[in-house]
This record gives sequence, structure tokens and C-alpha cells, in this order.
Amino acid sequence: MKPLLITDASVLVNLLATEAFEEIARQSGWRFVICEAVRNEVLALRNAETGEMEPLDLQPFIRSQLIEVVALEPSEIEGYVEYSALVDDGEAMSLAIAEARHLAIAIDDRRAFNIAQRRGLLATMLTTPDLLHAWSQQTKADDEAVGVLLKLVETRARYLPPKSHALKQWWNSCRAAVAE
Repeated sequence: MKPLLITDASVLVNLLATEAFEEIARQSGWRFVICEAVRNEVLALRNAETGEMEPLDLQPFIRSQLIEVVALEPSEIEGYVEYSALVDDGEAMSLAIAEARHLAIAIDDRRAFNIAQRRGLLATMLTTPDLLHAWSQQTKADDEAVGVLLKLVETRARYLPPKSHALKQWWNSCRAAVAE
């Protein structure tokens, strides 16, 4: 069975923006888990053509078990309260669950990432580029095909990896392979 990966709202939105979430989820080495706060935050994505926000329905992914929703347990409340004083609700709940259950976490928020490291969170911490790069390596997708997905992330979720991200050059290289 695949290990659990608790995913914050920004990473989930970015993966859904690719329009290939099902393929990515099935071929990754992870079982995607979200907390209730993230489920409540992930409501819409931009239309790639118009830029208009469109409702997002997670139910098909939940029903097909590509995403599992977990509740905060009583033993995780103290960590959640501590994190929520420093970061948004979805990140706080995700970090508290990852810390208490020793789960890997996918999180793009640099501040939340740094806070978790300072608190000594020992879990594997991944980002959108980490997950998409691993998927591209596993599937042997060419740069142009990956670039199309990355363009969707940029357009629909308005995400770009920070300049300091180790995979920023890979991201830019794949994006350059796509004819505009």
C-alpha cells in the first residue's frame, strides 16, 4: 500500500489545475490525504481560456479514493492551535496532522514550510514541483507534455515555483518546450 501524503490546499489546487490529477495520483507513490479545512478551502479553479473562476468538485476524487479526507483527532488539537497562530487554517491543520501521525506533507507555502522545519517536523516535505517532477520522471513524459501541464498550473492556479526552488530550472525548461 502507498504511504499517505497529507496535501495542503495550494498543492491540491495546483495538481488539479493540470487536468491530469487522476493520472498523477494513480501513478505517484502516494495516497493523497487532505484535512477537512483543505476540503473546505479548495472550491474553485480558473478557466484556462477566460480566467473566470469555476467551481471545483472534489467528490469524484473522494468517491474514487484518489483523495481521502481525514478529521483532526483530539491529540492533534494542541498542534493545530499552535500552527494556526502562525499560518492559515488549512496549512495549520495539515501540519498538525502530519506532525502527530508522522505523515509526509505536500505544502507550497514557504512560511509554513519554514515554521514546520523550525518546530522540528521530521516528515518528508514536498512541493508542487517535487510531485510533478517525480511524476514526469516516473512516466518518462517529454518536456513538452510536462510543459503543457505546468502552463495549466500557472494559468489556472496562478502558481510559479519560487526562484530559489531547486526545480525552478527544470520547470522553466519544460515551459520553454511549449509553443505559446
